[in-house]
Amino acid sequence: MTIQLYGIGPSGNLFSDFKYIGNDLFLTHIETYNMGAGSHQSLDYDVIKGELSQEVTNTMKEEMPSEEKTFHLKPQKIKFEDASPDDVIGEAYKVIDAET
Repeated sequence: MTIQLYGIGPSGNLFSDFKYIGNDLFLTHIETYNMGAGSHQSLDYDVIKGELSQEVTNTMKEEMPSEEKTFHLKPQKIKFEDASPDDVIGEAYKVIDAET
């Protein structure tokens, strides 16, 4: 099951994937895309594995260079009824901001 939330500008998009593991539905993947003044950013987060990929595109330069990084976060198993993808990605941002 996929839930897709679309926004414009800096609020961006938030896509969440859920999968049955046994009899329970778990959050497995989150993807975001945000655009703002000066850059575009996308995140691809495998919640179960704890692997997060970030791509930032600098739109202030004509060639619009991109930088990609991969972060290894704590793997999580979050049941559907306890899942708040917005909160999960917010916590991931805190970790990657601390590492950069």
